[in-house]
This record gives sequence, C-alpha cells and structure tokens, in this order.
Amino acid sequence: MGRTLHNISFNITGSYLYSNIGTIALSSLETPNTTSTVATPQSPRYKYTALSSDNIWITFNSKNLLWLPQEYRPSSSAVLGNTLGIGVGSGKVWLCTVDFHKP
Repeated sequence: MGRTLHNISFNITGSYLYSNIGTIALSSLETPNTTSTVATPQSPRYKYTALSSDNIWITFNSKNLLWLPQEYRPSSSAVLGNTLGIGVGSGKVWLCTVDFHKP
C-alpha cells in the first residue's frame, strides 16, 4: 500500500474497513483459497473517497479524481465516508467532500 494505516475499524456489519487512508469494501477483496496456508497480499480497492498510496491524488472508488499540489498533500489524514480531513506540513487542515449526488 505504501502508507502506514492508523485507527482502522470495521463498520457495524463488517463489510467495510475504515482507515486514515480510506474505506475498503471487504466484498471487493478476493477470498484466499481455503487450501492455502499463506494469503498473498492484495492491493485493496478503496470504496468512496480516499487518498492514493503516494498522497498525490484524492480518489473515488479507487480512481484518480483530484491531483494535489505539493502544498496540499497530507502529512496526516482522516477519512469518514466521502469526506477527507487533511493536515499539511504547515499545520493547516483542510476538508474535501466528494458528493456526486448534488447538482
């Protein structure tokens, strides 16, 4: 993945994993073969709004959506649903909400 995960948690149904990088739909991950004793690491497909592993894109459903100039790239971040909270090196914090349902 390229980034350290902090504050991971499951939603109440166990179908999503929330993290500081984004939300992972667990149903999108392949189930390892039950005869295998070691699972191969997989790149998660983030559901909804997330950050790319290199911190230069805001993504939506794992597709690059918004390129971040250097001064807007996170030194820390939090994601809740479609809203990103991004802390930058200068100490400033900015929010970005992706909403495709509004006109």
